[in-house]
Amino acid sequence: MLAMTALMLSPLACGQSTERQDVTRVLAQVERVRQANPNRRLPQVVELERMQVKAKRAQLAQSSCASAYRALYEGNKLADDLKAKVRSGRADAQIAKALTEAEQRLTAAQKDIEVCRTALQQLHRWLRR
Repeated sequence: MLAMTALMLSPLACGQSTERQDVTRVLAQVERVRQANPNRRLPQVVELERMQVKAKRAQLAQSSCASAYRALYEGNKLADDLKAKVRSGRADAQIAKALTEAEQRLTAAQKDIEVCRTALQQLHRWLRR
């Protein structure tokens, strides 16, 4: 993975346009998010959210992917917490509400993942031109 990231970032030193640099940086960061352990993905998502990106095409991928992976992380975390409560016998009256919230987050994440995937495909196509 590091070799791929280094390969993706190597054009940055060669006088690439700001737009091309932004696209390359966003693609590399999204790849780091995707490669991270799902339970430890949040720091990578936060880094993606905080990136300073000027290029519009890179901004769309950045925002949609950050939103998708944050919702996915939060939905999975909430679902895991609920499973732990049920297994330990600590489930209470609020569990149905929390389960609904987890399902909503995961549904939103799936929609955002599709937008993210499309935005990433467009960035890859743009880079190849």
